Amino acid sequence: MTAASPDPARWARADALFAAALDLPEHERAAFLAREAGADAALRARVERLLDAVRAPSPLDERSQGAVRDALLREAAVTWDLAPADTPDPWP
Repeated sequence: MTAASPDPARWARADALFAAALDLPEHERAAFLAREAGADAALRARVERLLDAVRAPSPLDERSQGAVRDALLREAAVTWDLAPADTPDPWP
């Protein structure tokens, strides 16, 4: 393990805190992390970043999911010759 490599025990602790925090309502997470991480600001920051990533919107938000669904349906319709005559071919 090099000096830049994370300590496996710290990763395990961060993972355990992250999993436990996910089981809590959002409004209870800050107090939980303050209590469990104590003075270890780096550990708390790591878990908070993980929690932030879970809360971040997905690249496939509802609008994107709808666009992907529509494109797949158009492609399927053309592929299976189910498309109306005015549907553009997705594979020109």
